[in-house]
Amino acid sequence: VGTGQTVYTGAYIPLVTGDILAQEGTAQLEIVCTDPADNTSAAATQSVLLDTQSPSAADNQLNINDGDLYTSSLSVSLHINWADTVNGSGITTMAIANGTIDCDGASYTSVQEDLSWTLPSTEGEVTVSVCLKDRAGNTTSIQDSITIDRVAPTGSIAALLEGGDYSL
Repeated sequence: VGTGQTVYTGAYIPLVTGDILAQEGTAQLEIVCTDPADNTSAAATQSVLLDTQSPSAADNQLNINDGDLYTSSLSVSLHINWADTVNGSGITTMAIANGTIDCDGASYTSVQEDLSWTLPSTEGEVTVSVCLKDRAGNTTSIQDSITIDRVAPTGSIAALLEGGDYSL
């Protein structure tokens, strides 16, 4: 429906439904009621937002231990930057998992910028995934990886012989 167009005309009903926005973004909905004697109410206005777009993954970022590449601890810190910039309704909840995550089936909690997280007890590279959900229910996922290395390095020194070669 465009500016100044009528959505419904007819007898009073407690609920009127219809397509009121033609494009993404915010619009003002104005309601005026007229009774059979042509008495007209004052206009009541309501701001409405159509948000069908997922938040852009490019606008959101996850950092494990401030971007470290390695850790020897399974307890890490997560830092999440989030935004829902283009006609967005705002990110309000998140879900986190080690490995991959299914945003549709995930359990969500209030979004947080900084939190503690426990990695799986495996050696090598692990990924943490976060789903972010906006007020309209649109989701996006972001990931970061870190390598768990809890094994101390080993080595030995061979005796040096006069005039001989040596190696470590």
